[in-house]
Amino acid sequence: MEMTIDRQILVSAIIIGFLATFRYRHPAYLKLLPYMLLLGFITEYAGVMMARQQGNNAALFNAFSIVQFVFFTYFFYAATPGQFSRRITGKLLYIIPAVCLVNIFFIQGYNVFHTYTYTLCSLLMMALGIMYFYSIFKSSARLNLLREPSFWISTGIIFFFTSSVSILGIINYMSVLSRAVINNSLHMLRFLNSMLYILFIIAFICRISIRKSTPSS
Repeated sequence: MEMTIDRQILVSAIIIGFLATFRYRHPAYLKLLPYMLLLGFITEYAGVMMARQQGNNAALFNAFSIVQFVFFTYFFYAATPGQFSRRITGKLLYIIPAVCLVNIFFIQGYNVFHTYTYTLCSLLMMALGIMYFYSIFKSSARLNLLREPSFWISTGIIFFFTSSVSILGIINYMSVLSRAVINNSLHMLRFLNSMLYILFIIAFICRISIRKSTPSS
């Protein structure tokens, strides 16, 4: 598997995530995020191997994307204040995998990427991100957002799914596109992946205090 720039940043995010969350108290979603990223890296590696041997890795990425959507929904459930948002995200934790599985097994099939439900879930992630920011700005609690991991994770999720849905939503039709369009789409996707992982890295380290040492007299 070629270690492209986005994969290099992903590995860095995994290492930094485990180191940053190992010794200190952090929200559960932040402690789980490195494992989610590690699962993503393993899935990419396995996907490359499957593509070489079988030529079709859609089922693998279908399964991973469902896990990813459920995790991000859990993140918004844990990070967004307010009972209303918790009720919505709590229900979506069950609705999202159910709808995706129905689409995969009974509508699009498991041998192609589930673009219908991927697009729908991407829109849901954007909506949950907007709801998070609305709840944060409406809240009376004063937060330093630059030192708030959920702020950076939410920003990354909104940025990634807003920008990538137009690419991944048509991935099943890539074979009929020109080589130039395919290459440009892959470059754009790598850029979006890189930005997402960088924002996750910031989420891991934004609470770390750097103590300045003073010379002894």
